[in-house]
Amino acid sequence: MSNTIAHKATTALIFCVDDRLKGAYEQWRQRVAGSDAYDVRWVGAGLDFVKDDTRDIMLAGLAKLKGLGVTKVVVIDHLDCGGAKADYEASGHDEITFHAGVLRQAQANIEALGFEVETYLVDLTGNEVALPELTTV
Repeated sequence: MSNTIAHKATTALIFCVDDRLKGAYEQWRQRVAGSDAYDVRWVGAGLDFVKDDTRDIMLAGLAKLKGLGVTKVVVIDHLDCGGAKADYEASGHDEITFHAGVLRQAQANIEALGFEVETYLVDLTGNEVALPELTTV
């Protein structure tokens, strides 16, 4: 039995599981990674990389991918995310500002592991949404 890994990728693409984004997901996958990506579909995408009760678990999972040759992580959050709604409503910030804060903090946390990181916010059709200059969220 061979001990080789069947698929090697240099990019981990983290995207929400929201089925409304199926077409957008494929579009973004081709844009940022082509066929060279491990797909990590997760409720809320970047949110669990910043929350106190989930951050360490998510980062440990990424650290394992580093051992498989992953050097780049792409995190894509989206508007109208059910997984993030309660958090952004409780934050007192509008939805875009909330996601901007989450993505920037997720980026910092993931970069601390030594990965190159790209973050994006998209609408439900997959169009990129500009992120505001950030204040702390």
